[in-house]
Amino acid sequence: MDHNQDQLRRLSLDFLAQVTANATHEIKNELAVMNEQSHLLQEFLEMAAKGRQVDPERLHTLVERIIARVGQADEVVKRLNAFAHSADLKPGALRADGLLPLTLEMFARRASLLGVSVEAEGGDVELPTGVDMFLLEAAMWYCLVNASEAAGKGQVLKAGLEKGPEGLVFWLKGDFAQEPAPPEAAILESLGASFSAGQNEVRLSLSK
Repeated sequence: MDHNQDQLRRLSLDFLAQVTANATHEIKNELAVMNEQSHLLQEFLEMAAKGRQVDPERLHTLVERIIARVGQADEVVKRLNAFAHSADLKPGALRADGLLPLTLEMFARRASLLGVSVEAEGGDVELPTGVDMFLLEAAMWYCLVNASEAAGKGQVLKAGLEKGPEGLVFWLKGDFAQEPAPPEAAILESLGASFSAGQNEVRLSLSK
């Protein structure tokens, strides 16, 4: 295995680990809250079994909260499942309109930890034929990480996918305190992509 392939393998595993860690942390948080609320529900049931009056409204509210938490955990699982299946797709099998929201939703927790928020603008374009979906997601992820770190806390970044003269373009706009670093060269080379960055915009471009 040459150096470039070894580096690409390492970066791919790192990307996969970051996505998985984000998702499992979210699920763990939801489970912790559900566990706490289920113990409270158990206490109410024990009180009722002993003949003590339990407020039905409090029970109803508690059950609603548990159901809401289950729903939130389920959304995280659905995102992780969609990400897992996106890597299985054959080249050209997916439009980019689902790629941008999925990537930003997966990145939301990381963005929060970095003190920024990212808002989508557009993204209804076709992916180039033959693009490696997993590597594209990885490149977008590393662009998001580097841009968020360069922006600083409190910033709102805009993100979009569009068809430019050079091909498919993933861009990020914001007020960066410093120029965002590019994804590692191994990913850019494997994708056939180019990267440019300034004080207000980052562009990841895939050739036609």
